[in-house]
Amino acid sequence: QGFLDAVQASAPGSDVFAREVEIEGEVGDFILSGRMDFLILRWRDGVPVLRIVECKASRRDKTYHRVQLAAYRMMVGEIRGRQGLEVGGTRYSTVVLESAVARIDPDTNEVQDALGLPSLDLEEEMGDLSNLLSAHGPLVRIARTDLEKLSYRLDATCGACVHCPICMPDSARQRRLELLGIDPSEVRMLR
Repeated sequence: QGFLDAVQASAPGSDVFAREVEIEGEVGDFILSGRMDFLILRWRDGVPVLRIVECKASRRDKTYHRVQLAAYRMMVGEIRGRQGLEVGGTRYSTVVLESAVARIDPDTNEVQDALGLPSLDLEEEMGDLSNLLSAHGPLVRIARTDLEKLSYRLDATCGACVHCPICMPDSARQRRLELLGIDPSEVRMLR
């Protein structure tokens, strides 16, 4: 809400910049929340342009970076579509939405210019997220499935997970094959 307040208080044509912008929105049957690294309002030919920028300490394009950005873009798009954008007392129904992932440039070892990066399309990622989070998507099926019937995998990456103190002891108590760290399909075959 702080970013929207700043935008509403600014004059049309003024640039607005915010970092660590919290967002929450409904996508399909789920409520998502996150913290966008940067949200920037700029202007192009009198039309407001909102640019979402995620910064990553990586030199390579990674799918999960794009999916995170796609989720933010969907939430901002949903809010923008519902309310438009009010700047200095003027409501704009047409708002250009851009998104970019700024990384470390592999050639210069410098952080890429967040404003100079081309906007990512993200249509495929947003479509995948819509399907994943829809009322008939796999996440709804998983949420409605009895925990004992779900396949999962416990491995070295689980140590950093907030659910580890629950999953590991419970799996040990039940002597689950998932403790072996093998693929869920192999667990099914062994059962």
